[in-house]
Amino acid sequence: MRQLDPASAVMLYLEGTGHHHHLMSVYVIEPGVLGTGAEIVRAHVIERLAGSPSFDARVVDVPGSLTRPYLVPDTEFDPEDHVRMGSIPGDGSWRAACAEIARAFDEPMDLARPLWDVRILSGIVPSERFPAGASLLLIKVHHAAMDGLGIVRFAGRLLDARPAPVARRAHAPRPTEQQRHSTAALIGDSASRAPGAFARFMADTFRTIGAQRRFRDALAAGTVEPRPVAAPVTRLNDTTSGEHVFNGMHVPLAEAQRCRDLVEGATINDVALAAISGGIQRYLAELGEAPAGDLICGVPRSLHGEDIEEGVNKITGMSVYLHNTCLDPVERLRRIHASTTAEKHRTSVHREAELGHLILRLPPAIIRPLTIAETRATATKTTETSLSTVATNMPRGRAPLYFLGNEVRETYSLLPMNSSIGAKHEITSLGDRLFISINADSAAIPDTERYLAHIAAAHAELVEATAPARPEASLL
Repeated sequence: MRQLDPASAVMLYLEGTGHHHHLMSVYVIEPGVLGTGAEIVRAHVIERLAGSPSFDARVVDVPGSLTRPYLVPDTEFDPEDHVRMGSIPGDGSWRAACAEIARAFDEPMDLARPLWDVRILSGIVPSERFPAGASLLLIKVHHAAMDGLGIVRFAGRLLDARPAPVARRAHAPRPTEQQRHSTAALIGDSASRAPGAFARFMADTFRTIGAQRRFRDALAAGTVEPRPVAAPVTRLNDTTSGEHVFNGMHVPLAEAQRCRDLVEGATINDVALAAISGGIQRYLAELGEAPAGDLICGVPRSLHGEDIEEGVNKITGMSVYLHNTCLDPVERLRRIHASTTAEKHRTSVHREAELGHLILRLPPAIIRPLTIAETRATATKTTETSLSTVATNMPRGRAPLYFLGNEVRETYSLLPMNSSIGAKHEITSLGDRLFISINADSAAIPDTERYLAHIAAAHAELVEATAPARPEASLL
């Protein structure tokens, strides 16, 4: 039994805002998975995930919402109910696969049972993109159970760094409490934690007051930049349909590395943000909706360090100007790098000045309605927004990955929508390719293929800028 950390609890409360708050990782793999045999696949998934702290953990509320919910072992759950296999409906095209990915993502999770599901789907037909065809491995978890890097590690339990034969991993039984967790036990544990929680809250309050004073002094001295807070509202903020779309693209990682070298200190993530920025401006301009001002991208930043914990949310949020109105691709990359650098500094040195971490520690009876009211208020804004979109980075590594001996060809993730943020991107790399995906409310981006084509064109502009200048023709 363990209590949800404050950030994870808020991910649960966000279910009350009208948007499901789960994550999904997508692995496009070689087509032979289901030929392995359904029972072997199920046994592989269950055995590999059994070592996770989220494997059998379900959410239990404390009566009266006096304190944050708990994750308790569900000794009666059947893991086979969490593993499904099937085929992709329709013509088996990548477009049909994307539609099925979005449909699977839109299915609500049953919060009364452990917060994960795995689905394996076959039937992507051979094409230029997938010469031998492909299958899908979809791993869905609730955000209350883990953050983005947590789901990468969770999904990674199913994967290997070498092809068949696959060596099974033996997991020692995790210590679990076999008795049912009674209401009295939860209240008792909460009561025992209350004095320490109050003391930590007061200490955090005084620490935040001091941090805010230092932050104001740093702003006055010009050693830190304020967090971007106002951008024009665009269709990317639309969440009215409630139905989502998905698509993904990839470019050679070597291209992105050459683009990175255009600006001293720039990162691969900066390069991807520059492509996304240029793509957004192109897409909106084509629709006659080009924003006159720069948009703001939320960029989650991990606080895990070297050791990634699956069962918690350890993230903070950066707000990065996309500089989408800058038409020169190299200058856009330079400005984005400057914005990300400033936000990394602010969130590293002055993170304690944020009031958010204090608010998260309020009792659920207070924070839950506050969360719902705040998101609804944000959704009513019509001219300015604090976030235009979101882009997160979940690296998978350079080594090839295999699921039951079948190589992973592409990988993406889908992020939950929030009120007024109707489009989210994931940036990742695997092997020698950089992947960028979009999942969005269908009202915000009805045509994902066209949208990604604009991102690809913006990336191509950067690649072109890396080409050596042609020598002038001789006049002789």
